[in-house]
Amino acid sequence: MSDGIDDKSKSDTIDGLNYAKEVVAQRVNLPHRFENIFKDIEIISGGNGNIVCRYTIPKNLSNTHGSLHGGIIASLVDAVSTWGLSTATKHHRHISVDLSVSYMRKAELGETITIEGKTVKLGGRVAFLTATLLDKNQKIIATGKHTKLILENKL
Repeated sequence: MSDGIDDKSKSDTIDGLNYAKEVVAQRVNLPHRFENIFKDIEIISGGNGNIVCRYTIPKNLSNTHGSLHGGIIASLVDAVSTWGLSTATKHHRHISVDLSVSYMRKAELGETITIEGKTVKLGGRVAFLTATLLDKNQKIIATGKHTKLILENKL
């Protein structure tokens, strides 16, 4: 592991869009994983602990007010920040120890949103992540902080 995510010379840091797409495909294409509800997500960029996705909100993920359900937003924070981390921790498993979300505006059904997942700090055992959901005008829908424990045993 690296204690700074920006050091591209570290062997455990994986850079590149293709690897990010591979990470996501492995997660969303399995029927028994919660991420399969995001099977239509598009990966725009990724690597080195970060990822940017685009997602068109389907109607079946609505709340009673007709916008994207807050639980789904929290799931996007969880999934996308984890996918970003996975591009920097090849073959390492990790588990969540904390997740928080701040909701700032609603996301309309049918709207295409952008989700940015970033690894802020990657230590030997703990990773600090963020995720930001943006509407079509780049206004913030929600932000999230996610802390993960990096497990010693590899996949």
